[in-house]
Amino acid sequence: MSTPAAERPQRGGRPRNAAIDGQVLSAAVDLVVDKGMAGFSIERLAAHTGIAKTTIYRRWKSGDELLQDALASLHFIHQEFEEGPLEPVLVERVWQLYRSMIDTRAGKLVAELVPDIHRRPELFEVYWTQVVRPGRAAMVERLRRAVAEGELLAGTDPEFLVEMLIGPALSGALFLPGAMTEEQSAFHVRTVLAGLCPNTKE
Repeated sequence: MSTPAAERPQRGGRPRNAAIDGQVLSAAVDLVVDKGMAGFSIERLAAHTGIAKTTIYRRWKSGDELLQDALASLHFIHQEFEEGPLEPVLVERVWQLYRSMIDTRAGKLVAELVPDIHRRPELFEVYWTQVVRPGRAAMVERLRRAVAEGELLAGTDPEFLVEMLIGPALSGALFLPGAMTEEQSAFHVRTVLAGLCPNTKE
């Protein structure tokens, strides 16, 4: 995996201008969201920003390296869970995830990158570590605590349960953006939990 821009060693010459870095990364996201991956290139990015190609290439060796930093610079949802009963907390989090995928620049960027992401292993690594893992880890921890405290049946696998909960939200956002309603999202979460909560199991 490539080192994020902020952590890469400086090359010779003048110090980097953080404002230019931010402008290029923001413009890269806009270009991919508007034109798709097929419409993204350093040349088009230079024309879009008015920043010389040589300036961009001094910062990033390739378009993929630039996209890794653009993806790492974006955030989806907060990682920590609110205190409260499990079901409403999960209902809110799954709906929040769905909306973030269709309403935010980060979500729209991911939607454009997903078809190619497995052919770009370094980009996939950034996607997994910067986008997926933090929010997923927070959800797994909340579910693990729910098992320990008896909110969920003993033996429930928090890792697999996360996939059951977020799978429809992610696939819906990627393939049918805007088709899922808040009521449908809540119904899905409640249906998944129905057989796993001691007070609902017969």
